[in-house]
Amino acid sequence: MLISIEYANKAKEIFERHAGYEVKVASCENTLGTACIFLKQFEKAEEHLNRSIDLLQKHNEEKLILVVRHNLGLLYATQNLSTLAIRHLSEVTEKNPAHFKALFLQAREHYKLRETNIAKELIEKGLAVCMELGNEEYVYHFNILRSLNEDEAIKLLEEEVKKSISYFKKQGLWDFVEEYAEVLAVRFRKLNEHEKVSDYFDVCYKAKQKLLSKGALK
Repeated sequence: MLISIEYANKAKEIFERHAGYEVKVASCENTLGTACIFLKQFEKAEEHLNRSIDLLQKHNEEKLILVVRHNLGLLYATQNLSTLAIRHLSEVTEKNPAHFKALFLQAREHYKLRETNIAKELIEKGLAVCMELGNEEYVYHFNILRSLNEDEAIKLLEEEVKKSISYFKKQGLWDFVEEYAEVLAVRFRKLNEHEKVSDYFDVCYKAKQKLLSKGALK
């Protein structure tokens, strides 16, 4: 991630020296903003992404603006600023109804706000898009979110998460293994099922070790 920031900064410096490269500068700002999200440098991320939007709007680059708006949505969703996240994500999903990543993020933010009917509609749309595109990864994401949104019994949620964790392990997506194992651990803790809590926190710990070994700790 730090290498990405270094290259993006160097590229930005080069493009800024010449007229007519504002869109390239905007792309560098977007890259820097996205990297800052994952480094949890949220204030810097917001500055980079807003600068990117400003430059792209001057050149009427509508498709690229949607890319940056998605990242702004991710930025605010990461901080649980659901209303702000939805403001940007809804613009993406309205203009590009097949943008399954934005559909997922928007649905999850509505779920956080307990707007379950809106979340349900977005989940159904997202699943339909992913099935059509054959995107297996996001089918798992949407199915877990659907189970949470419908407040299914813990056994049903556990079945869904276990299937997903198995898939994410095979794909080396350890951040999602950690995330969803923690969801179950927290749920089981509320039910005082301490053995299950221990099991799933152990899964979290092992996933975090995998991320550390890859130098990819969130």
